[in-house]
Amino acid sequence: MQQAVDSIALSLPGTVAVFVADSETGLLEMADQQSVPEQNEAVAAYYAQVMRLQRRALDATGVGQQKMQNMVFQSSRHYHALYPVEGSRFLCLVVDQRQTNLAMLWRLLATYAPQLQG
Repeated sequence: MQQAVDSIALSLPGTVAVFVADSETGLLEMADQQSVPEQNEAVAAYYAQVMRLQRRALDATGVGQQKMQNMVFQSSRHYHALYPVEGSRFLCLVVDQRQTNLAMLWRLLATYAPQLQG
């Protein structure tokens, strides 16, 4: 999985960070080698809370078992994509929206999804 994380980081222009974290504990499990580890640890903890709250929101809808596919947030300069992988783990990908677009992001995630699952 580390190879997939590094490959994603190198494949998208404007990549700010790529990491895998545990949504239950908020702990950072692996990250690309070009981003800032301390920053990733803090962001992982916050996005773990987002993942847990989203699961609770899906459960509260009462429309049966739904599996979260992904989430994207857009700030003034970045796309933040959260992509559930294996068990309680999720991938976070932050890219500069002036250098890449959502189609590129989703295509890359689809390409690496099998490697991210195990």
